[in-house]
Amino acid sequence: MALPEIKYFTEASVAATGILEKISRNPLIDAEDMSGTILEKARGELGFENIKFTYPSQPDTVVLSDFNLVVPAGQTVALVGSSGCGKSTAISLVQRFYDADQGVVKIDGVDVKKLQLKWIRRKMGLVSQDHALFGTTARENIMFGKPDATMEEVIAAAMAANAHNFIRQLRDGYETKVKSSKYP
Repeated sequence: MALPEIKYFTEASVAATGILEKISRNPLIDAEDMSGTILEKARGELGFENIKFTYPSQPDTVVLSDFNLVVPAGQTVALVGSSGCGKSTAISLVQRFYDADQGVVKIDGVDVKKLQLKWIRRKMGLVSQDHALFGTTARENIMFGKPDATMEEVIAAAMAANAHNFIRQLRDGYETKVKSSKYP
């Protein structure tokens, strides 16, 4: 009786092997690595020198080629361009979600690969164009970025993201439960 079902067991086994390989892989960039330099005083200058980048999943598609940019500390800069031209990718390189194939990304003149990754990410705030809200309160969603944040820090983060006034107008303010992309 089991013989006709062997095909399904084999397919499931092959699928499980693939899933386990993906789960077990070691990332190229270790987010838990505590080694690296911590700058005593971060000014915030960003530099991109001769950057070439392709996503690992699309090695034939060059996203950034010979990309050069210096953003002086304290300056506001807008990256403008069509979808897929590399705006978000440039920010992902600064945060080391990826490393450039060629070239150097620098913070205050130091290669980001030499800086402690946790320190870099703690020093940066990011409001992504791709949002993810969880089925918790507005306050708890903001606190995913800093679980031990005080209410004052939560409000400051919301103000920096230009969301404070919107959140205040919700029925329960920061304690409003977020259920979907549409708010009550």
